[in-house]
Amino acid sequence: MNTVVSVLLLIVSGSFYASSDRAIALYILEHLNDVNDLTAAGICDHVYVSSQAVKKFCRQLGYRNFQEFRRFLSYTKEIRKGQMIAHFMNMSEESILTQIRSYVPDLDVEAFRQQVETINRVIYEAERIIILGSVYPQMLSLHYAEDMLMFNKTVWSEPISQEIQTAPQEGTVILVISLTGRIYQFYPEFFMKCQKSGHPLITIGNAGTVPDFVHPAGSIFLPVGKDDETENSMIPVIFQYMKYRYGMVYGGCEYGNP
Repeated sequence: MNTVVSVLLLIVSGSFYASSDRAIALYILEHLNDVNDLTAAGICDHVYVSSQAVKKFCRQLGYRNFQEFRRFLSYTKEIRKGQMIAHFMNMSEESILTQIRSYVPDLDVEAFRQQVETINRVIYEAERIIILGSVYPQMLSLHYAEDMLMFNKTVWSEPISQEIQTAPQEGTVILVISLTGRIYQFYPEFFMKCQKSGHPLITIGNAGTVPDFVHPAGSIFLPVGKDDETENSMIPVIFQYMKYRYGMVYGGCEYGNP
């Protein structure tokens, strides 16, 4: 996962405040399907930054100009697609479920599979997904976000705060990761505001930790509640299963069903 896309995701996910770099990175991610049509002038017009800001952005990432940046972005995007296809061809649903069972030995596979299918349907129907969570689990979603972008689905994560930096537009779904549920205790007003705004929430965590005022459009319930590295390390495996099933059902990235 050493691509230009992953660097753009790091810029967005690591920004606690608005900046021209964040605005440029997010605009490019949202228009990744049209990467070869992107222009520096178009970025300036849409995110209200100067041409110098775009030049500085490219140089900070090690590119001489926007044309070189765009060429490497397109090149590494295609490399990542090829890697994904190879990975998917060498994995199976059962192999991923076996990994999940190592964390949750009494996993109800049928219930878990249905929960994933429900969440994936919400994601498929959404225009964009914003992932929120505490810093550690949020950063564990980086690989998932990159691969979903390869599936032509706009996904990124943001640091949790009282306000997410990107004002949710119509068609935005918010994915919340919290094994302990403390995120809802720390930011109750934020989540109540999300509910009232009509932006669907989907959640990953312990069923007993989601408060009554949160009414998710879909949830993956895991019988865990600790906040340690072992249980958090399960999150990438959950995401791996989610994107595997997404590819099988909805296709994209030249993989799965059309």
